[in-house]
Amino acid sequence: MIQKIRKKTIFVILYNIAFVVLFFLLAELLFGLLLNNPQSIPKKLLPLFREYYLYSDRKVIQAIPEFSRYDTALFYTLKPGRFIFSNREYEVGFHVNQLGVRDDEQSLNKPKIAVLGDSYAMGWGVGQKKTFTEILESRIQTPILNLGVSSYGTVREFGILQRIFTDSLQYVIIQYSYNDYRENLSYVNNNNKLLTSSEQAYEEMCLAHQRNQRYYFFKRSILFPKYIVSLFRNKYGIKNKEENRREMDEYDAFLSVISDVDFLPEKTRFIVFNIDYRNSDKTFIQEVKKRINYFPALKERMIFIDLSASLSPDKFFVLDDHMTESGHKIVADRIEKHLVLTVF
Repeated sequence: MIQKIRKKTIFVILYNIAFVVLFFLLAELLFGLLLNNPQSIPKKLLPLFREYYLYSDRKVIQAIPEFSRYDTALFYTLKPGRFIFSNREYEVGFHVNQLGVRDDEQSLNKPKIAVLGDSYAMGWGVGQKKTFTEILESRIQTPILNLGVSSYGTVREFGILQRIFTDSLQYVIIQYSYNDYRENLSYVNNNNKLLTSSEQAYEEMCLAHQRNQRYYFFKRSILFPKYIVSLFRNKYGIKNKEENRREMDEYDAFLSVISDVDFLPEKTRFIVFNIDYRNSDKTFIQEVKKRINYFPALKERMIFIDLSASLSPDKFFVLDDHMTESGHKIVADRIEKHLVLTVF
């Protein structure tokens, strides 16, 4: 009798284990199928899949040694040469010049226009000829240097600009993003000095990204509950202190960084716009316009573009938070209206 009970108990346990394994297996396969076909993801589940993709699935170009290199002053630049960078929704070619930016060598020769920014300006997810920089260049028939590098803040953007010949610059186009704040504030708080990490820190960042991005069995099924909790916290406004503090002074930090730039000709004008997560929040342009009065040397040199009514969510990838080709075209359209080049 006891033996029969034991056999029955073992059978029940094995049955339950098999059921759980089968459930997770089916869930894993379903999640994988939807990740590979983002257009099929139910609308209510999109936030969950986006969280997983952004933080546990997407390859980040600056954290992959095949595509980037350590830099003592800027922490990293892109690695010169040609390579293919891909994620679930795109596979695009990169041509990186010797400076470490996504442009050709000819564009480094006394440019009249330079574009500063992070991954949005770099053209994350679109072909090199489809970035707003290249679209503008083909329209106005004037070389434009694209200095955008993924995750750069305003400080490093001007840092890499300083490495080229700037006497011919008539326009510096600045694409701002809310995550520039931390770098900009650090610069201002450290007496206008950029603090960069060591090569060891860069290597550790790359290894951490490799571990985080690597797939293991049942990874999606295991991690999705974590992102459900994260979304729940965000939905009910549970923010950290740094986020609340950021909203108070990111505008002053941005203007303080630019006001410290002393290597550009006085004739150079700045065209400023912002692109954030799947949109362009109009608050940034509004606030910077208000505070520009405290920076009189910059006031007459600044041109602001509000993209909040132009960059709708459909101009971005489904999973990835970067612009598609149609988004880059809109940005090029808006910038083009403000470019008036002088011959001298």
